[in-house]
Amino acid sequence: MKILVVDDNPYDRKILRANLEHHNCEVIEAADGQEGLELAQTYKPDVIISDALMPRIDGFQFLRSIKKDESLKKIPFIFYSATYTGQKEIDLAISSGAKAYIIKPMEFKEFWKELNTVINKIADEKTITVSNVEKDEEYLRRYSYIVAAKLEEKIRELEDEIERRKKAEETLREKVKELEDFYNFAVNRELKMKELKEEITNLKTELSEYKKELR
Repeated sequence: MKILVVDDNPYDRKILRANLEHHNCEVIEAADGQEGLELAQTYKPDVIISDALMPRIDGFQFLRSIKKDESLKKIPFIFYSATYTGQKEIDLAISSGAKAYIIKPMEFKEFWKELNTVINKIADEKTITVSNVEKDEEYLRRYSYIVAAKLEEKIRELEDEIERRKKAEETLREKVKELEDFYNFAVNRELKMKELKEEITNLKTELSEYKKELR
């Protein structure tokens, strides 16, 4: 079975390739939807497994392009992603023609079992049916909503991270101030001890001279 794996994370592609090749699959790799579309047109894979969040063309746009291409639209498309995992995102993926939405990460055996369940379900169908692709206007409305929601989520995460770093920086400043105060205290104490030792030495000298005078 020839499988096109599309993911912008090279480590995730490597792991997925190892799993699929272990089960005697031929694997083709692409780093984003644009490259995936080009390779799909060239190699006509039996199955496409794609991430959702990718540069240039993301998984949803990639799926949309596949389903609009007469030579590619019958290829089973499966999402395998750790992002866009809400029910609205999954519903959009399925309504756009995806056969399944598998959420990362998943153990090798579990993933292979899930993948086979999807593939066997497709193979059991008397005829391969192509899901009705939503009209452009409806698709764009839902896709825009999902992307906007994800962007807002990322902005909130960034704001939280900035706030966390500010607090960490403030804590670090306080620690530095404590160390400086302690250092200054230690230095002053050392100076005072040195002065005290000098005073004691002077007193001993004076006492010694006084004893000599008494003799």
